[in-house]
Amino acid sequence: MERCYSDELNTVNTDINILKQQLLIIKNKLSQYKYQISMIDICRTSEMTKIGSQIDNVRCHTKGFEEMFAKEHNIFESYKKELREKEAVEQEVEKQKEREAAEENEQRAKDVANVELECDNIERECVVLKKRNNAVMLKLRRKLIQTENIRRDLLKKN
Repeated sequence: MERCYSDELNTVNTDINILKQQLLIIKNKLSQYKYQISMIDICRTSEMTKIGSQIDNVRCHTKGFEEMFAKEHNIFESYKKELREKEAVEQEVEKQKEREAAEENEQRAKDVANVELECDNIERECVVLKKRNNAVMLKLRRKLIQTENIRRDLLKKN
């Protein structure tokens, strides 16, 4: 009888040890999942920072271009006013200055076209970066869902 109790006690003790080992394994896996989730959060934060930086750069460029356009516009308006005032005094000098103004306007138009082209290139780059970020975020979401599914499966098994 005592032997039977002793054997049963040993069996229960063995079962307890096995359960402790399984709990330790589960605890280690949970730690790994927490670490993976932390890494995903770090990557997400990093990508958000990169996007914010790109947005700030684009805004800075836009502001610079707007200031440059405003200065160019003001200079152009002042120049036209001077030409009109001189027209009353010297008609011949006015004709010469009108030719110079036309050439300068053509150059400015070329400059404006170049700046607009650069703006278009920057906008395309932003679209590419946004798509890349969306792809990374989608991949991270999938990994998070996969991790959650694995966690659920492990919880169901236990």
